[in-house]
Amino acid sequence: MTQRAPDSASRTVRVEKGSSGLFVPTLDAEVIVAAAKAVILREGYGASDETIIREAGIARQSLYNYFENKKALYRAVIESLIADYMKPLISLELTEDTEVPDAFMLLGTRYMEMSLHPDSLAMTRLISTAVNDLPEVGAMVYAVGPQRWIPTLATFLRAQAKAGRITCDDPEVIAESFFAALVGAPRFRYLMNLEVANSPAERADYVAKVTRLYVDGLHYRP
Repeated sequence: MTQRAPDSASRTVRVEKGSSGLFVPTLDAEVIVAAAKAVILREGYGASDETIIREAGIARQSLYNYFENKKALYRAVIESLIADYMKPLISLELTEDTEVPDAFMLLGTRYMEMSLHPDSLAMTRLISTAVNDLPEVGAMVYAVGPQRWIPTLATFLRAQAKAGRITCDDPEVIAESFFAALVGAPRFRYLMNLEVANSPAERADYVAKVTRLYVDGLHYRP
């Protein structure tokens, strides 16, 4: 049975923002966002209101009781997608006792798994299309993603260099280039509608090769 949001035109529910600035859905708004996610990932930024309304099983007025316009809905969808796919990486912590190869493998594996998930790739296309209409989305993605995980790796590398285990003059550049090396080419191939090698075995092999390149370049001393 399809869960339905209430169709009362007189009821307006405020969709709140959390302390991080991200979308915090009410139960009914969550139904709409879930339906919109499915439609937008399937059909892209040009998906019609009518398709989203049918997917959610609601009346048109109900949609605008929760979201003042289509941009507000798209913003909520993108924020929700970001939260879904960034969570495994954002929650990752490295300690000084973590071996350098293990740190690169752990971060790289999670990052590739997250970034090359079919829905995450579709989100990349969606954001690249939506950023002109919703310019704040680009800053939002960067703040929740790279602005968190690049410093995480850079801080770890700085501590390892201080301990004499690696040679690293610019941890931020190394960290940023590592993540770019992992998914830059696959994302570009996806955006060009070319085949992306994306099986677990292919991802693991690629992460291992990139990790070895960086570990050797940092002159790791266990």
